[in-house]
Amino acid sequence: MTTTPTDHRALAAHMMFGQREIGRQEAAGPVDHWCPTGVPGYMQTEEYATAVLRAEDTYTDDEAAQAVADRMVRTSILRTITEQPRRVLVTRAGIERPILTSAAMSRQWAQLADLARLDHVDLRVLPPYVPVYPTGFQILHGAPGGRVLVEGPTGGYTPPGEPAQVQGAYQSLFSALWKMSNPYPG
Repeated sequence: MTTTPTDHRALAAHMMFGQREIGRQEAAGPVDHWCPTGVPGYMQTEEYATAVLRAEDTYTDDEAAQAVADRMVRTSILRTITEQPRRVLVTRAGIERPILTSAAMSRQWAQLADLARLDHVDLRVLPPYVPVYPTGFQILHGAPGGRVLVEGPTGGYTPPGEPAQVQGAYQSLFSALWKMSNPYPG
């Protein structure tokens, strides 16, 4: 499929709106997040987020700057809204993928360690020998009726089906992965 500049602008606008809505839902209640391929957006440093968002070639420079700013707001929410527990599960390969210089990656890892020390954040790492479910997802328990958001290359989507059954299936998957994980050593 060939995309036009208008298609790219619509996709970028949709993705930016989606990130803002997710930020509101993350603040509304507990979150279980499986992020197998990188650092979750709300745990990224500004330079890491910039590198990720510019690599996708979806955003103009202005849109990328706004998307980075939105991620930094989500980081601020994570730091300040402490009554909502956040369980975050990552892979070692995902968080150690060197997309920046060594110094910049060190700053990213320091931020992960800092956020993992927050009382309401439980960051865990799945060992490399455990087979993983390849697609990231969040279970947003604070959304009305709960919500599962599957993360794809062009943004997130809610899987089809009866919401309670969808949430139950993803919660079972998350729980199984969680049991095989280790605390972030940061």
